[in-house]
Amino acid sequence: MKWFYTLVLPFISLGSFAQKTFNVSLTMPEVALLDLASSTSSIDLELLSSLEAGDNLSLSSSNHSVWLNISSAVAPSASRRVDLQLSGTIPNGIGIYANTSSYSGSGSCSGCTAVSSALLSTGSTTVVNNIQGAYTGVGLSNGFEVEYSVSISNFSAIRSGSYSLTAIYTLTDN
Repeated sequence: MKWFYTLVLPFISLGSFAQKTFNVSLTMPEVALLDLASSTSSIDLELLSSLEAGDNLSLSSSNHSVWLNISSAVAPSASRRVDLQLSGTIPNGIGIYANTSSYSGSGSCSGCTAVSSALLSTGSTTVVNNIQGAYTGVGLSNGFEVEYSVSISNFSAIRSGSYSLTAIYTLTDN
């Protein structure tokens, strides 16, 4: 047994270790980026008349949508939203709507909430809310699809003509 203490015990004590620490810091900037993707350079909402007397007007079948691409990093407990407003004169008797789909795409936007249908005006209207840490992916079919539609709210007030409006999207803190 004496040989055990002489030969084995010194090797057992070699199992101890040394430890050092090294500080690592990480800086995460706030990020707030918004882009629009569309297959066309503008949205054309054209009301078409019927060839039958007494029929209502209908909306042309051309592309009426744009995709919102978002990148966001916020402080803890903070969130953002996307507001949409129109600039210009909205014709009397006409309602212009933004129908925003739920997120889809190659990124991640967990917790982001799309407002399914919003009547647009010259004041801000929220179309996507609760954006925290998110990236939607880039281009068509990534992010939130916003489809425009027109409704006649007062037929007796509408007048023929061409009207030019600008849609203004703003990514802002809640």
